[in-house]
Amino acid sequence: MSSLNLHLQFDFHDPAIIADPYPTYARMRRNNPVWENPASRSFTLTRYRDVERTLKGSEFSNHRIDDLFARLTPCDKATAEPMRPLLEPRLLFTEGERHLRIKKLLTHCFSQDHIVNYEVMIRERVSLLLHRLPDKGPFDLIAGVTNLLPGMVILSLLGLQVQEQEEMKTWTDNIYAWIGHSEGSIVERTRKAVDSIQGLRKRLLEHIEEVTRFPRHDMISALVHAREEGDFLDENELVANVIGIVNAGQETTACLLANGTLRLIQHPLQMELLRQRPELINAAIEEMLRYDAPAQFIARHVVEPIEIHSRTLHPGNVIALGLGSANRDEEIFENPDTFEIERAHKNHLSFGHGHHACVGSALARMESKAFFQSLLERCKAFSGNWESQGGLKWRPTLSFRCPLELPIMIG
Repeated sequence: MSSLNLHLQFDFHDPAIIADPYPTYARMRRNNPVWENPASRSFTLTRYRDVERTLKGSEFSNHRIDDLFARLTPCDKATAEPMRPLLEPRLLFTEGERHLRIKKLLTHCFSQDHIVNYEVMIRERVSLLLHRLPDKGPFDLIAGVTNLLPGMVILSLLGLQVQEQEEMKTWTDNIYAWIGHSEGSIVERTRKAVDSIQGLRKRLLEHIEEVTRFPRHDMISALVHAREEGDFLDENELVANVIGIVNAGQETTACLLANGTLRLIQHPLQMELLRQRPELINAAIEEMLRYDAPAQFIARHVVEPIEIHSRTLHPGNVIALGLGSANRDEEIFENPDTFEIERAHKNHLSFGHGHHACVGSALARMESKAFFQSLLERCKAFSGNWESQGGLKWRPTLSFRCPLELPIMIG
C-alpha cells in the first residue's frame, strides 16, 4: 500500500475490503454518504436514493473520455490517441441524440422478444460446459464454466468463432483494465489497450466486410444491414459498440454466475428451497444481482451544479456510484445483508437505471436462468472446497466483483 493510501479513510484497494466491502459501505452510508476521495478527488455516493437520483439526473453525464485521457502524461496521451475514435462512440460514453440512435439499435438486438431466439443455443452451451464436471470430486467452476459461458454465448450471437474467445477476452480485458482502475502502471495498461483495440478493430472489420457481402443470421449482420431501414451505425460506431458488447457481455454475466453459485453454497437452505421450488429461479437471480452487484461502482461526470447532503458538486467533478452499497441500503431493503430468494423488493440497481441502463440485461438473465437450472439438475450435491486452500481469493478490484477461483466439491 502506498503512503498516500495509508491516509485514505476508505481504501477500496485494501484486500480486506475487496474480500468483504459491505461493512465499509454501511459505515459510509451512515457517516459519509458523499465521500471525497483525496487520492482521485472524485466523490463516492453510497445511499440508494442518491445513486438512483444520479443515474436518472440530467445534471450528470457519462461522456467521460476526457477524464480518462486526463490521467495520462502528454506522451502517453499521444500513445493512447488511436483509442479515442473507438471509445467515444461507445454507448457507455455517449449522450444526447447519438446515444438515443445507438441505443435504439442495440436495444432491438437485445430485446426479450429477440433474444428468446437464442435460448436453445444458450442451453446447448451450458450443457456442453457442465458436461466437463466430474461425477465426484473437486472442480474449479470459474475456470471450467462461468468464465467461459458468457464469451461463448456473446460470440455466437455476434457471429464470431468460439475459437476466438481466448484472444477476444484478452483484448477486451486489456481495454477494461485501461478504462477502470486496475493493477499495474497506466503506461503499460495504455500500451496493452492500444494494441488490443487495434487487434479487435482489424478482426471486426474483417467480419463486417464478410457479412456486408454475405448477410447471416447474427447480431453484427443485423447491425450492418439496419442501414437499409434508415437506422445505422457508422464504421467507428459499429466497431466501438461491438467491442463494448464483447466486454460487457462477458464480465457482468461471468461475475453473476460465479457470485450466485457462491451464495447458494454459503446459504444451503436457500439452495434447497430453490431445488424444491424451481419456479423461484427468476426471483433467485434478482436476489443474486442485489446481494452482489457484478459491477460495484460506475462513474458519472457532473455537468450542472448540484447539492447532495449539503455538499455542492460542480461541473467537472467525477462521481463514483456505489451500486453494491445501494443494493444493501437498509432504508430500502429489509434485512439487506440476508440472502433471501423469496425477497419481495427486487428493485436493485445492478444493471443501472435511467437511459444508461444495461441493454444486455435480458440476455444476462436468460444465461443465468439456463445455468442455474442446469447446474442444480446436473449436481445433486455440491459444496465449497476453498477453506482447505486458504479461503477465497478475489479479483484485486471492485470494478467487477468476483472470486478468482471457485473450488467446489461435487458429491
